[in-house]
Amino acid sequence: FRETFRNVRTRLGGLIVASIIIAVLLSFTGAMIFGFGIFVALFAIGLAVYVFIYSPFLVFIVSLFFSAVILLGAGWLFFLVASRLAYVPQVMLVEGQDVFAAIGRSTALASGNVKRLAALFVFTTVATYSALSLFYIPLGWYAYLEGVPVFTFDTDLIPAWYEIASQFIWQASFILLMPIWMIGLCLLYVDERVRHEGYDIELMARRHLGEIPAVPIDFINPLQPALANQKPPEQSLKQKSSMSPLGLN
Repeated sequence: FRETFRNVRTRLGGLIVASIIIAVLLSFTGAMIFGFGIFVALFAIGLAVYVFIYSPFLVFIVSLFFSAVILLGAGWLFFLVASRLAYVPQVMLVEGQDVFAAIGRSTALASGNVKRLAALFVFTTVATYSALSLFYIPLGWYAYLEGVPVFTFDTDLIPAWYEIASQFIWQASFILLMPIWMIGLCLLYVDERVRHEGYDIELMARRHLGEIPAVPIDFINPLQPALANQKPPEQSLKQKSSMSPLGLN
């Protein structure tokens, strides 16, 4: 923990700059993507109303279908952009690169992980609201028994203690569950490095250390090597380029 804290402290300025750049880029990109998606959805709904004006039911079904498709498409485009910036903090801390080099490295690593990043976002969102419900439901019951209009939109009718308690629960849950999101991103970063560079590491180890020793049949190894069951020819190993993504010769 001490080494991790020292590593973060030495790169705190770069992490803050990277966080600001990522927040600005994602905010601008998200506003552009979802704004254009809303425009296209409204146009599609208007077209559906014009074509199926004789049947309100068909108008509802077609409008709902087009809205869902456009929403999914806009979300996919947003996560496509966000996935390219997902590993910037990990690259800065693990590989020691600066902000712009880390952005380029993250873009190179993050190919094909849109679905996994979206799944991580959905999981974190569900976990956050599940944790919030554990505290909000008792708070809502207590406020209802005290005569507080919980479901009103008039903020003047809501007492200060309820507003403070609601904000405290939200902020505390967000702070406590944020490590889940960061741990998930760290696991995705490690997985991407293994997928992109694991074979090079294993080939280098086999070239310098020989074949991976076999284990007894009755022994279950949870960490199976990627190339344990393959025996590439010796010539192909010699002809393989000496350059690797890790820069290890």
